[in-house]
Amino acid sequence: MVWGIGGDNDTKENLANFAAQMGLTYPILYDDNYAVQTALFSLELAIHSVYPSDWLVGVDGELLYVNNEFDTEELLPIIEAELAKMDDAEPSD
Repeated sequence: MVWGIGGDNDTKENLANFAAQMGLTYPILYDDNYAVQTALFSLELAIHSVYPSDWLVGVDGELLYVNNEFDTEELLPIIEAELAKMDDAEPSD
């Protein structure tokens, strides 16, 4: 499941406009007072980054990966491992 999360430096209207402009179909959540970012990541790094943050939460709910730059070489193996866990958990016909 994919969610976008915006914070206090973005208005809800700006987030909605961004999602529409980019054609995003996943939910964009509003992180009021940076509650999520404070709980899970360095607030200073998240706020002052010129890039969105990538946060990957595993199928078991564990936070697996956080960064503030796009890095497919790091992201792809983690995503593939989590997808494999999901495939292994699906009942066979």
